[in-house]
Amino acid sequence: MGEIRVGTASWTDRTLLDSGWYPPSADTPQRRLSHYARQFPLVEVDATYYSPPAERTARLWAERTPAPFRRHGGVRSVGTPPLRRNGDRR
Repeated sequence: MGEIRVGTASWTDRTLLDSGWYPPSADTPQRRLSHYARQFPLVEVDATYYSPPAERTARLWAERTPAPFRRHGGVRSVGTPPLRRNGDRR
């Protein structure tokens, strides 16, 4: 049987930031990612929804998270056309 992994949509989501979930020491995006990765096994990277990350950015994400942490990227703007008001795709 397969594994079920649980995470959130972003380690920088405003709701998560405002919730008080991060400790005061997680005061930069880098420290928040490191803290997040110790609590959850995966995250959806919202930034990839708009464009692929720079190679350096992707490498830094990997360096700041322990193995086997997973980053899942959204690709809607590249692979899925937007919905029209009536719900139809282009």
